[in-house]
Amino acid sequence: MGFLSGLEHCVREGEPLSAHTWFRFGGLAQYWAEPTSLEDLTAIVKRSHDEGAAVRLLGGGSNVVVRDAGVQGVVVHLSAPVFS
Repeated sequence: MGFLSGLEHCVREGEPLSAHTWFRFGGLAQYWAEPTSLEDLTAIVKRSHDEGAAVRLLGGGSNVVVRDAGVQGVVVHLSAPVFS
């Protein structure tokens, strides 16, 4: 798929968000991104914009409830040390 091309190391398709939230329930993220550099993050946001895909940030997952239908677009988790 074109969206993932070159970003396979930090973007996954169909990631269960239940693994990333405190309540441990919810559907899949269409795309789950954990960029490891500012360049990765820039590429993810640019491609998302070009494709018309929504971009959402997920922090620690303690104040969020994800519906069972999941989330369309890209869910970005900034867990790499460069974003600390």
